[in-house]
Amino acid sequence: MDDIRVYFDGAYIVSEDMPLMSTNGSAQVKGHLTAKNKAIKKFTVHYQAESGDTDTKVYDNLDIQPGETFHFTFDKAMTLGNAGEFQTFQIWAEVDGEQNAGVTDSIARVNFIPRRKVVLEEGTGTWCGYCPMGILAIEHLEKTYGDQFIPIAVHNNDVMTVSKYDQGLRFANFPIGLVNRTQLCYPMLESGGNYRMDGVGTFVEAVEKAMQQDQLGEIRIKSAELSDGLLNIFAEIEFALTPAQSDYRLIYVVTENDVIIPNAYQSNYLASYTQPIFGEFGSGGKYGQTYLTNYPFQEVAREIYPSFEGRSGEFPHSPEANNKYEYGESIVMSNVAVADSAKLEMVVMLVDGMTGSIVAADKKAVLYTGKGETGIGEITGDALDQRPQFIYDLQGRKREYDATRWEELPSGIYIIDGKKVVK
Repeated sequence: MDDIRVYFDGAYIVSEDMPLMSTNGSAQVKGHLTAKNKAIKKFTVHYQAESGDTDTKVYDNLDIQPGETFHFTFDKAMTLGNAGEFQTFQIWAEVDGEQNAGVTDSIARVNFIPRRKVVLEEGTGTWCGYCPMGILAIEHLEKTYGDQFIPIAVHNNDVMTVSKYDQGLRFANFPIGLVNRTQLCYPMLESGGNYRMDGVGTFVEAVEKAMQQDQLGEIRIKSAELSDGLLNIFAEIEFALTPAQSDYRLIYVVTENDVIIPNAYQSNYLASYTQPIFGEFGSGGKYGQTYLTNYPFQEVAREIYPSFEGRSGEFPHSPEANNKYEYGESIVMSNVAVADSAKLEMVVMLVDGMTGSIVAADKKAVLYTGKGETGIGEITGDALDQRPQFIYDLQGRKREYDATRWEELPSGIYIIDGKKVVK
């Protein structure tokens, strides 16, 4: 249940500071009071739960100025029911004889708390001179959140482009990002020539917001193994609470780290900037050149399966709490362009097909057995009919020949739509 607040033109507002879920048989009741138009020296706060638990606490000798907030905790804990059951409660306060309606909410007892993980799909490209800002913002978020943050670099109009992924995102400008497929954002915020990573509309703000949202379930990738050109994935999905009915879909993304494209370069407009925020990409830094060669690209999207939207009908529309749903999938990698199969990672996302948002995600390093190296495969007539506009060679150079003139190219190995093909 979302917070239900009744506001009045009074001196204060009361809010609750309770989680949506708890694995314990009881929960400490917490909240905060915010002064509005006058200082508060004393107040009394109450709570009452559906279970019959109640408590009252008095705070005095205070000096809460308008706009300031005071946090409180009741002495008596609230008893929770059985796993899967919600306990409704109300918190309200009195100040100088004035009582408000407070806030009504609920908390559920569960068997486990889903581990929150947030996905950032980043639009980038080697031609994009400001895209090193995205690299810096992602590095900052990885240091902040560790494996709870899952970045995916989706390239546009370069040799690392996976067309169906790039076209699915439909980004109009670069660099840009989409967090959990709900919030568009940008790497940095600029004001008066000064740059910062936090602030309205940034990667940092969008990820912080997503980290604070409740997550009802989680994905656990049990194994991801590449052998004989076939990537086999096994994962389980479990919900702590029963989610709303929807068209849930699974999407599998293969990413690669430390991708170096010989003789290709990353454009870098930050090379002349001296602000410390630009780090090694700024003036005098390790990567402080206008054109970067042999740069190791990270989290590069190599394949998205079965499609950008996922496949409808393979996951229950009404999944039950505490039921482990097990899924296995095999992805043919023989034609996927990969620099080093030992540096692949697997991302599995559960998407709400009705809203398009990512409900849960997980990432795991791919175990590569060293057999059946991914890479070159014979191109077929069907594949030729679906070629993108441009063709690249193995050095990452866009050929002058477009897809309608495939026959004019000399024999060799080329990259088309992220896949290695032989002519």
